[in-house]
Amino acid sequence: MRQSLMYIPLLCFGLSAAAQELDYKTVDEKSYEYFLNEQWNDLIEIAEKANEQGIDYHYLQTRLGTAYFKKAKYRKAAKVFKKALESNKSSSYAQEYYYYSLLYGGDARAARLVAAKFGEQFQASVDEKKSDWL
Repeated sequence: MRQSLMYIPLLCFGLSAAAQELDYKTVDEKSYEYFLNEQWNDLIEIAEKANEQGIDYHYLQTRLGTAYFKKAKYRKAAKVFKKALESNKSSSYAQEYYYYSLLYGGDARAARLVAAKFGEQFQASVDEKKSDWL
């Protein structure tokens, strides 16, 4: 009985922390900090919680996509970068990571189609970087 009583405060604390409401400012500051410090797991956690609470913007998606990419979760990264590009089609960062997420995720055909869609300048920059990427 005593042992089970010891877990009640921990359970209550865990539930309150999990149910904590996030706000845009906190999400932006923490996700940027995690991004700069390459704390990919923490970044994924806060970004996913933020998305569940309706906080969603281009830079959060690019940070989340980068975290997935750096953890070699290329298919997840591709989905996130595709979403990021819906809010900012001209983001060369998101375009490049989207392309490589598709490529490294095993979908070379889709990567080629995306590269063609992004234009000749993008294709030239990708060709130039092929040898020294990652």
